[in-house]
Amino acid sequence: MGTEITAGKLSRLWKSAKDGSYHLLAPPLALLLFIGLQQIPFFLGIENKLIDIRFQLRQKYDPPASKDLILVSADELSIRNIGFWPWPRNVHGTFVELLKQVEPAVISWDILFTEPKVEEDKIFAKAIAGIAGSTPVVLAANMDDDPRPVGYPPDVPGLTLPFTKITGDLSKVDYKDPAAKFPVPALANVAYTGFADAHPDPTDGMRRRLPLVVRVGDKLYPSLVTQTVMRYWKLKPSNVVINLGKNVEFRTADPDLDVVRVPINEAGEAWINYRSKSSFKAIPYTKVVTFLADMHSDGIPWPTKYPALDGKILMVGASAEGATDLGPTPVGADIKGSVNSPLVMVHMNLIDNILKQDFLTLVPWFWVVLGWIPVAYGTLFYTRKASTTVAVLLPLAIGAIYSVAIYVVFWKKSILYPAFWPLGAFFLIHFGSIVLRWLEEQASKEAIKGVFGSFVSDNVMQQLLKSPENVKLGGESKPVTIFFSDIRSFSTFSENMGVQELISQLNEYFVRMVNRVIVNDGTLHKFIGDAVMAVWGDVLPSDIKADAKKAVRSAVEMREELIELNKLRRERGLFDFHIGMGLNHGTVVVGNIGAEGQKLEFTVIGDAVNLASRLEGVTKQFHTDLVIGESVHELLDGEFRLRSIGLLVVKGKTKPIRAYEVFEEKAAPNGRTDAAWVDLYEKGFDLYLERKFTEAIACFEECLKTVADDFCTLQYLEDARKLLIDPPDEKWNGVLKLDSK
Repeated sequence: MGTEITAGKLSRLWKSAKDGSYHLLAPPLALLLFIGLQQIPFFLGIENKLIDIRFQLRQKYDPPASKDLILVSADELSIRNIGFWPWPRNVHGTFVELLKQVEPAVISWDILFTEPKVEEDKIFAKAIAGIAGSTPVVLAANMDDDPRPVGYPPDVPGLTLPFTKITGDLSKVDYKDPAAKFPVPALANVAYTGFADAHPDPTDGMRRRLPLVVRVGDKLYPSLVTQTVMRYWKLKPSNVVINLGKNVEFRTADPDLDVVRVPINEAGEAWINYRSKSSFKAIPYTKVVTFLADMHSDGIPWPTKYPALDGKILMVGASAEGATDLGPTPVGADIKGSVNSPLVMVHMNLIDNILKQDFLTLVPWFWVVLGWIPVAYGTLFYTRKASTTVAVLLPLAIGAIYSVAIYVVFWKKSILYPAFWPLGAFFLIHFGSIVLRWLEEQASKEAIKGVFGSFVSDNVMQQLLKSPENVKLGGESKPVTIFFSDIRSFSTFSENMGVQELISQLNEYFVRMVNRVIVNDGTLHKFIGDAVMAVWGDVLPSDIKADAKKAVRSAVEMREELIELNKLRRERGLFDFHIGMGLNHGTVVVGNIGAEGQKLEFTVIGDAVNLASRLEGVTKQFHTDLVIGESVHELLDGEFRLRSIGLLVVKGKTKPIRAYEVFEEKAAPNGRTDAAWVDLYEKGFDLYLERKFTEAIACFEECLKTVADDFCTLQYLEDARKLLIDPPDEKWNGVLKLDSK
């Protein structure tokens, strides 16, 4: 019986699988897909969330904020002591009057005073004017999305002047150029104004960026942050250069600072490098008033528990629960979800970034692409020839390394690399490669199956020639022994060679395996890809015990043939073949099945056939190469040395069977297996099933002295130890349910 096959039917299929077109085209297409997806709000939200997680993980390592920046918070304590929020403006007037004693560098209010309250405004304005000589005051304005008459000309009133040194496209600044809401004239005329707009991200409401400039008409004015920093450094608008899409240059008179450049986008927004709320110094508003009043009236010194206010930037804002000036920020949440934070902290963070020059650096996407492409192509082509395990684990490992690396550089250097599209595109191309690998394997097996599908043994052919009337549909029930074998890691084996080489190596293997079937009077039924199916007792009448013994003997001889074949393969620089074999005995339907007059296939059908196939699969799970069912074991009359590997319920079955690993025929010369070791293991296994775990453990431990790395011994020893500590209930019977084939 020949085993040569031709390559014609495989050539076209194999060409498409081996030409590498997927590996060439997948990376750029995946990049385009994911970069495109990131323009969609939902996917942009994923990227933003991954950024937020980095902020949240970094919080506990954040350094202290600038010592020159202090939050004066209208917190719950202050509201209890002073009254309902918002407070009368004469309260703020008193606050400013008291601050004259300590001369802060700047007092900046993240509070709107846009509705006139004439008498209160007079008191507040008088206090601001009284401190202006030593401490400039900055009041908040904002852009009103509901245009209405506000009673002001289009220019910002009071002391605030527009910027004059600007490069870039002004039309991209701000959002809709709506009407502006400014402080009432009485206050605006004695204070500086800065826009406090902190627009939430439309994808999730987070504040990640803050404008440094705002457009009113055709002029650019400072934000609250920018105005505060300008007052702190005593800068005029002419000392500030706005380079839209690049940076804002603060040209200070401080020789240590010289020019401070804050990166901005085309809309004039800066990314906020958030730090933990605990990094900032804060004092309740009511305590500032109390301490300063005590200092003024009784000469009590400022308490050392709190930071001194002289020469500092004081940012006044609401932080009480229930205040309207709250919203989600990355550091107002843990990695499980968002929590509202005082929005004054948004301004505080950006001011701190500027004072410490602690800016986020966003890595341009094209630099990431330049690094991504060689990694993607390198791993894709490498895993093409690697094992499936490597093809799965290597991309996961690289993805994990990239994730850790971008977090570390963010933590240490505040450098922000994108995460969603590089990882998404990278995993997509490798997922596609794994799917393609599987399809190639299936296609290869189907191609080989098509060539060998009509292949029958000489025994079958002789029987049909003697009795041509048997060539008909139908069949009869017979007790038979069924054999299945399969080459391990077939896809890795097949994808690394050309068609002719593949066929040559398979033929060499099949010749040896089929010969053992024929020599032992078996019938070769079919090749299923790289698998072999054979049957004993299907054609010629025979004794069922003799058939079972011949089948097991054939499998043992196949093992010896494989050892010899692998020696030859190693001499030729080829890798070893590893196979699994399974045998089962049972009654099946034997006959010719197909289209009468066109195509018939001599085969066996029945539950016993399926179980034989399942037992072949069991070899993988128990790290062996030959497993038989209890139906075969009962027919062997003890002529083979074997051991129990478990009471098993294989996939698709409900009744447990006892499965055995076959070592060798007892009558064979030069046996390799220690009979005493096998007997001791069997004793331990029986004790294990009898719940005598202490005795079983002793047996298994003794077995390991002979074969230290035996898989079954190690597994049942581990199980026995666990069950000894935590005994099973009365329903336990030692049965293992296997969910895979």
